[in-house]
Amino acid sequence: MDEKVLINVLSGLLDEKLQPVHNRLDRLEGRLDGMDSRLDRVESEIGALKEGQQKLRQELKRVSDKVYETYELALENWGQVQESKARLTALES
Repeated sequence: MDEKVLINVLSGLLDEKLQPVHNRLDRLEGRLDGMDSRLDRVESEIGALKEGQQKLRQELKRVSDKVYETYELALENWGQVQESKARLTALES
């Protein structure tokens, strides 16, 4: 048998035997591409969640500051009310 013919026969046999492996690798590559797409989406969603979380923290800080200011104002007013009551009591006596 001629060397070139033998090489062609062996090449054909190898191609035939390796075709299932190629098919399987193609399917795996497709699955990996799908996983990459899903991972990109998840990373994007995580980024959006982090941004939303940061905005919520800022808003919570703002509300907390307002509550503190309101508490301080109420405390100050309570003290003024107590002083006014004491003056009224003193005037009534």
